[in-house]
Amino acid sequence: MQYLPLDGTGIAEISQFCAALMNKEQTALRLPAGYVYRLPTEAEWEYACRAGEDSEHGVAADKFWHFGTAKTHPPEIGTSEPNAWKLYDMHGNVCEWCLDAYRPFPDPPPASLDDPWQPPGAKDWLVERGGAWWLDPAGCSSSWRHRHTLDGGTYRGFRLVLAPIPAAAPTAKQ
Repeated sequence: MQYLPLDGTGIAEISQFCAALMNKEQTALRLPAGYVYRLPTEAEWEYACRAGEDSEHGVAADKFWHFGTAKTHPPEIGTSEPNAWKLYDMHGNVCEWCLDAYRPFPDPPPASLDDPWQPPGAKDWLVERGGAWWLDPAGCSSSWRHRHTLDGGTYRGFRLVLAPIPAAAPTAKQ
């Protein structure tokens, strides 16, 4: 059986999926109290992508999916080389939604920039990371970022994090 990446999802569908997953996991007593499934913040996504490294690609360019390796469509998930933390498809395949509203990064950046999470407004664009199969390898780097409206679009997928609910953090219902 082939597992192609789910793409074309918008924020409304992702929120519904998170709510259903949390309900299922709570019912089965597998969801820890005070935790929620949600999209990663942009900083969380990049931290996971870099996997403790400082390079733009934690995987060699011939080992992840971009226009030079993927041909004409997004390949099956988990068939690229994983990064050092065994996370697959962090580079290429489909772009991945992050929780942050898109804001240009300051140039130069501040000396310390831990997690500048920006809650989105109804008319904001959200950040997408990771690049996609139709971009060149530079467009699939750990620092590559783009913006998109909340409605989805092709070649945009998502991965979730299970994280504690901080007082100011968004939940999957937002």
